[in-house]
Amino acid sequence: MTSCVSKVISNLIVMHVLLVSSGVTEGSFLECIPVLTVPRYTVWRAAPMSTLKINCNVSIPSHCWENLALSWCKVDEGNDCKPLNHSSHITTEWRKITGEYKTSFLVFRNLSTADSGLYRCKVDGRLSTISHNINVTVTGSFLECIPVLTVPRYTVWRAAPMSTLKINCTVSIPSHCWENLALSWCKVDEGNDCKPLNHSSHSTTEWRNITGEYKTSFLVFRNLSTADSGLYRCKVDGRVSTISHNINVTVTGSFLECIPVLTVPRYTVWRAAPMSTLKINCTVSIPSHCWENLALSWCKVDEGNDCKPLNHSSHSTTEWRNITGEYKTSFLVFRNLSTADSGLYRCKVDGRVSTISHNINVTVTGSFLECIPVLTVPRYTVWRAAPMSTLKINCTVSIPSHCWENLALSWCKVDEENDCKPLNHSSHSTTEWRNITGEYKTSFLVFRNLSTADSGLYRCKVDGRVSTISHNINVTVTGSFLECIPVLTVPRYTVWRAAPMSTLKINCTVSIPSHCWENLALSWCKVDEGNDCKPLNHSSHSTTEWRNITGEYKTSFLVFRNLSTADSGLYRCKVDGRVSTISHNINVTVTGSFLECIPVLTVPRYTVWRAAPMSTLKINCTVSIPSHCWENLALSWCKVDEGNDCKPLNHSSHSTTEWRNITGEYKTSFLVFRNLSTADSGLYRCKVDGRVSTISHNINVTVTGSFLECIPVLTVPRYTVWRAAPMSTLKINCTVSIPSHCWENLALSWCKVDEGNDCKPLNHSSHSTTEWRNITGEYKTSFLVFRNLSTADSGLYRCKVDGRVSTISHNINVTVTGSFLECIPVLTVPRYTVWRAAPMSTLKINCTVSIPSHCWENLALSWCKVDEENDCKPLNHSSHSTTEWRNITGEYKTSFLVFRNLSTADSGLYRCKVDGRVSTISHNINVTVTGSFLECIPVLTVPRYTVWRAAPMSTLKINCTVSIPSHCWENLALSWCKVDEGNDCKPLNHSSHSTTEWRNITGEYKTSFLVFRNLSTADSGLYRCKVDGRVSTISHNINVTVTGSFLECIPVLTVPRYTVWRAAPMSTLKINCTVSIPSHCWENLALSWCKVDEGNDCKPLNHSSHSTTEWRNITGEYKTSFLVFRNLSTADSGLYRCKVDGRVSTISHNINVTVTGSFLECIPVLTVPRYTVWRAAPMSTLKINCTVSIPSHCWENLALSWCKVDEGNDCKPLNHSSHSTTEWRNITGEYKTSFLVFRNLSTADSGLYRCKVDGRVSTISHNINVTVTGSFLECIPVLTVPRYTVWRAAPMSTLKINCTVSIPSHCWENLALSWCKVDEGNDCKPLNHSSHSTTEWRNITGEYKTSFLVFRNLSTADSGLYRCKVDGRVSTISHNINVIVTVRAWIL
Repeated sequence: MTSCVSKVISNLIVMHVLLVSSGVTEGSFLECIPVLTVPRYTVWRAAPMSTLKINCNVSIPSHCWENLALSWCKVDEGNDCKPLNHSSHITTEWRKITGEYKTSFLVFRNLSTADSGLYRCKVDGRLSTISHNINVTVTGSFLECIPVLTVPRYTVWRAAPMSTLKINCTVSIPSHCWENLALSWCKVDEGNDCKPLNHSSHSTTEWRNITGEYKTSFLVFRNLSTADSGLYRCKVDGRVSTISHNINVTVTGSFLECIPVLTVPRYTVWRAAPMSTLKINCTVSIPSHCWENLALSWCKVDEGNDCKPLNHSSHSTTEWRNITGEYKTSFLVFRNLSTADSGLYRCKVDGRVSTISHNINVTVTGSFLECIPVLTVPRYTVWRAAPMSTLKINCTVSIPSHCWENLALSWCKVDEENDCKPLNHSSHSTTEWRNITGEYKTSFLVFRNLSTADSGLYRCKVDGRVSTISHNINVTVTGSFLECIPVLTVPRYTVWRAAPMSTLKINCTVSIPSHCWENLALSWCKVDEGNDCKPLNHSSHSTTEWRNITGEYKTSFLVFRNLSTADSGLYRCKVDGRVSTISHNINVTVTGSFLECIPVLTVPRYTVWRAAPMSTLKINCTVSIPSHCWENLALSWCKVDEGNDCKPLNHSSHSTTEWRNITGEYKTSFLVFRNLSTADSGLYRCKVDGRVSTISHNINVTVTGSFLECIPVLTVPRYTVWRAAPMSTLKINCTVSIPSHCWENLALSWCKVDEGNDCKPLNHSSHSTTEWRNITGEYKTSFLVFRNLSTADSGLYRCKVDGRVSTISHNINVTVTGSFLECIPVLTVPRYTVWRAAPMSTLKINCTVSIPSHCWENLALSWCKVDEENDCKPLNHSSHSTTEWRNITGEYKTSFLVFRNLSTADSGLYRCKVDGRVSTISHNINVTVTGSFLECIPVLTVPRYTVWRAAPMSTLKINCTVSIPSHCWENLALSWCKVDEGNDCKPLNHSSHSTTEWRNITGEYKTSFLVFRNLSTADSGLYRCKVDGRVSTISHNINVTVTGSFLECIPVLTVPRYTVWRAAPMSTLKINCTVSIPSHCWENLALSWCKVDEGNDCKPLNHSSHSTTEWRNITGEYKTSFLVFRNLSTADSGLYRCKVDGRVSTISHNINVTVTGSFLECIPVLTVPRYTVWRAAPMSTLKINCTVSIPSHCWENLALSWCKVDEGNDCKPLNHSSHSTTEWRNITGEYKTSFLVFRNLSTADSGLYRCKVDGRVSTISHNINVTVTGSFLECIPVLTVPRYTVWRAAPMSTLKINCTVSIPSHCWENLALSWCKVDEGNDCKPLNHSSHSTTEWRNITGEYKTSFLVFRNLSTADSGLYRCKVDGRVSTISHNINVIVTVRAWIL
């Protein structure tokens, strides 16, 4: 290569001197240096005897090609490139690409391995240039270039006369073998010869390229006639010629099936205004193969009822729209209509049969003035937004629906001279249309990544017949929008119901950072019939209230007093600030009567509470009332005296009241007594005062017994020991149990035992503290928590309870040993972690911390972002980015950093850091924000017309699958609704009757199930699922039909009477019980197994590793349960039953399990004769076998494998592939055969093989000798049928004719024999076998088999010539067999 470079440099110097001396400029010469385009390390591979074409691209200015010569050379061993001597074996070709580019091809024909080597191309001109090496490698075999034609046997094409037909033939061959390959079509004549076709306009051929290896040739017939019927074949000529199976073309029927049908309703009328645009349509339906040569035109009916063709121009044009293969629609489009265009029009189709449509009446009336657009933009409209935010301003256009054609809307910006300059839209600013009704559309001007330069005045303008421009829209870009966007929390489909004359308070929660409340205004409005939201004028009837929840959250209440039905309707709350936000609709329904606000007190009759003196007692009274009725409701307690009057209680520390909120409609009031005495015994009532007063039943309080029942019990096991490392945290526990009414005034403390065995109380500090955990009403646990342990904390501790009786626990031994180094946290974040998400989406990145469980105390994790100087700056979390913890195990926890409303500014490197005794920081986590939020539009998979059927009182589970990229699931909500008569989908109120479930399929797919229990006919109807996120999506209807009876859901158990299973000790046994029940009845069905004892009771089994159960799904209605015993013993003998529990319980017959014999009976026996030899030819298929016999109950956990014996007599396991595979064949319950199958055998497959069975005892077979010799030609079958064979038989008799096949025994694999009958054209048509004619095989020897064609109930129609045919690598057909059915034969 160095010599080449020095030579080029020397040539350049010489040329420079010559050019300077001759006066030629250096620039004109240098531009004519040719450039050779050959990539480095180019390799071409081809098979021997194939054709190869390698290329070298030359680029040079077009005027420089003169006197330019290109040659090829081959690099020898000394790295010299010797020129090639071209011949018929090697030639070159040029192909001109453009004026400056040409390609030279070096073409090899009949390649051999001697052609392998390195080649270069060289250009000689003013300056010589040589290319990189091109490596040519000749390997493999020419057999890989044999083409394969894909035409199924017995292919039939049918078409009508005068139609067009296109039949196809697909060719597959490696891509480098296409060179010099020719495909032709021929037609089979009566002598079974295939005559080439002479193509014309009547029949032509076409090619279609599918892939590099597959191409399809089409034979196209036009104006078919019955003479075109017949058998056709396609043929490929190359090194090996290949011909396809017959393609049967049948031309039948009538051209009448190609009569087009025009769909234009009678009396169709189109109306439009002058100067508008009108598009009328005509739909054509015709079978898809009949579209060829079909023409559609339009005409106008004159006064004489003649239809004159239209001369189309810019005033009237036609358009086509393809609907399906059989339907197309033609449109006649008028522009700038005038009254002269009024009249009757028809569409006409001309083809084999002409068809004309009904009249279409076009009426042009009215005035173009009705098409003046109206722009709705309020004066002084102001939009405020922050830099880098998105802003969408709108302009609504109203115009009659037929006037939209040719209407253009544009936006412009007002400059300093008050001119409105049109906007050049880009990704920064775009426009969108939203269709409101037929007459109203809204145009949105959308700004993305706003900057202060976008501030200014904007207008929208409509151009049509009359141009209209809107008022100014003031856009002001200031501040930052991300932190100050208010969020309104009002669930979709919120419904509030209340009675007339009641009070209702509806709410709307606003969340926004605390410093953004300034200049924020919230108002309420009511939606009118035109879907406009009109502001409310507040008075004493309706007022608003604010409630401050936190600095960032406030709730606005709209309060109605003395409601009336006129207050029913849809309400919204709206926040106006930098960005205006409006909530979903809140549906207020005023129905019913104020009587529904009568409270109901839930106190059972004869309620009795018992307690001991000096204890604490809490009695309750539950109030239920609709949630909107709680306002101005008061509850009090009283005690019944001897005169049955209920005196109000004066509450003190001895008796107090408490409220507990259960749900929106239920609250409970508690009356609490402390230090009870017998004087507190008596009858009590609770009373509710509101519009209607309600008083409860009596509550009987009885104070009896002794305070001794309140002695606490401490649960600390003897000899409890806790171990921990120095500087770690330790939490020891002590559980207290005591009746629930005795907890009052109970104190627990901890103490440490000193050397004199006294227990000194602990002085708690940050070093040691106590905590309580409530387990149940009677059990609580106290924890003593040590932080920063030292060896001085070692010792014995006790917990002590002080109350009416003091109780102290056993000793708890605390031992502090080891080292604090075991508490160093480990952060699991893989190197080079990358998270990708779209703008405005939600992203959750994670960091897993592992540390011994006692080391979590005082451990802090934080997140930071790496800046340009590689410093990691801590994050200030807000609603935009937050952190979450998830507990995995005692030692593993995961911290999530959650981003909401991502922007490109969030891209960067992040780390998580743990601070404790030792600080640890993670690898970088790369967050990349790219793409668009549109990728997060959910897709609901519910097929159209889905129908679910179930019986009353059954359970039904319907599903709806949601697919969405995995990072888009955050903040996605799915709900179900039911379609009512007005086609509105009302949300479902879920209860125990109907619930929803989620099933996670993959990261991108989840399925929601709507589950009905105890179905009734009222549940019938149409249901939909809906996903609410950035874009709401609703599914197709799901039709639920509840019919039939629950009796169809009674399960049937299939266990035959007197079933007996026998097995040996230490073996495995699997007994079965099959359950059949309609598929929709499986829900809530439980199957169990039991064992019958001496008293004939069936005791449930406790499953373990010794006995387990398995299910196998057979069909939708059948499932089988297996009871599996492992390591059987005689104790497992007995009677077993399976039982199904559902609406109706069903139990099976007895299954008798008998464990007898010995496990030695489960030793497998391999049947392979000694000195077994299998011989086969190269490229053939061989199947060798190994038969295993073992009692049927011993197959469980049995594995069979194959291996090959190497030179050291070791048997190496086989790695199976498409070259060698294994198959099982079940012979009987005790015998199975394993086959080792070789395909495309080679001599390398010769050798010794063994099969091996592994179970309790391993068994290996004798050697099987496989010898691969000879040629695949020895596998050509020979058919033995003598010439002029004649069989005679009488009508209604049975005849069996035979055909003997001989072929070496190893060649039978993949061999197929068939029978055919010769017709008048000497074609042999395959037979369709039935009970009248069947085939049978008889095995004579390994190499000879005979096929019989058996006729039953012969008739004279069965007379004729028959042949048998063998299809394999080579197809063979027999001589004719003459069958004669005559009455004379029967007489003889």
